[in-house]
Amino acid sequence: MISPAHLKPAKGGGDGLYGEYFDNATLSGEPAFTRIDATVNFYWDDTQTPDPRITKSNNYSIRWTGTLTPLVSGKYALQPYSDDGVRLWLDGKTGDRRLETSRHHHQI
Repeated sequence: MISPAHLKPAKGGGDGLYGEYFDNATLSGEPAFTRIDATVNFYWDDTQTPDPRITKSNNYSIRWTGTLTPLVSGKYALQPYSDDGVRLWLDGKTGDRRLETSRHHHQI
């Protein structure tokens, strides 16, 4: 897991990533709410949502934005995991399009 001290949100202050939480699965429209998440390490089962402002379990999406600053230069492995899909973008480029609908742990 990445330490919050190495993450700076795209908006707001503090440590972590800027999360935009949408009450749909397509990241469309205005977010239901936003917040700074210190880490991206959550578990919500099929009956839960991230917040009461998200009204439908299994039909929401989240976009986290910010800056990752490692302690030293080098090669790093980012391993997103999701049960419904994940899309990882770094510097405006997607890492691996196969991750979009994956239910598995992948290394980028």
